[in-house]
Amino acid sequence: MRLDRSRTPDWLRWTARAAILGLLVLAVWILADNGAAWLGQLRSFSWDIQWPLLALAVAITTTAYCLTPTGWVWLCRAAGSGIPASELRSAWFVSQLGRYMPGKVWLFAGRAGFLKANGMSVLRATSLPFIELIYTAAAAGTAATLLALISRNFSYGDSTLRAAVIAAGVCMTAVPLLSPILRLLYRLRYHEDPGSLPLPSFAGMLRTVLMFTILWGMRGLALYLWLKGFGLQSAGLATCMAAAPLSWLAGYIVFLVPGGIGVREAAVVALAAPVGQTGPALAVVAGERIVLGILEVGFALGSAGRNVLPGRNVNR
Repeated sequence: MRLDRSRTPDWLRWTARAAILGLLVLAVWILADNGAAWLGQLRSFSWDIQWPLLALAVAITTTAYCLTPTGWVWLCRAAGSGIPASELRSAWFVSQLGRYMPGKVWLFAGRAGFLKANGMSVLRATSLPFIELIYTAAAAGTAATLLALISRNFSYGDSTLRAAVIAAGVCMTAVPLLSPILRLLYRLRYHEDPGSLPLPSFAGMLRTVLMFTILWGMRGLALYLWLKGFGLQSAGLATCMAAAPLSWLAGYIVFLVPGGIGVREAAVVALAAPVGQTGPALAVVAGERIVLGILEVGFALGSAGRNVLPGRNVNR
């Protein structure tokens, strides 16, 4: 799928650029205002590195990332796709790098373009990436909400994170309503019944959300082990397990930031870092982002060689 930039209004492009510039200025201001204190915390912090915990955290993160495309494969199967699962996974890993482009549009365009090139209708091809995002957000909200209820000491503590939880709750409510809403929109637009839409059954929906919820739990456990592996006294296992999905949601709310870089790390630190250890916590969480980035690039490079011939799998 090729995006026609000439159709993008000039005011929208300039607004996006101004917003990115504003975010950069804000980031520089925050660093200038707090940088000295954070550096002081880094120098005075007593590092107690535990390599087994760090290795276990990397192993859990790798496993969770490797399993993440499973939901994408299930959704494609529900939409009638006959593309082999290995090729669907490869397309997911390669397109995942598109989230580091401002607005994250290339992530959705890559996956939709792959499906369309393999014979899927435009309606289904363009719907599936957004449906996957909604299911992922629903699972993130489920994980964070359940953990918040379990942990007595858990507190969102920040209006942005509260908005992320609310957004997840809306997505959770909207998932069962997707089918009737899409059917109504299709009838209004094309004046005919859409037939089978790219949505799983109710049981399939529950299975997909449950699977994503488990993966968020694995990512949260990995975060907890990563912090402990560097000697940081985190806010607790439940809080770290909630911080993983909440920080992802916060990064998507600020959608102009490529990959949510900085936003997600700040959200994790706001939730999981103890008082007086912001500097070390930022450094440690940034290290985890580097590990995840290496995994994303590695899986993408390993999948890039699997070419899919357009039109080989026809799924109207």
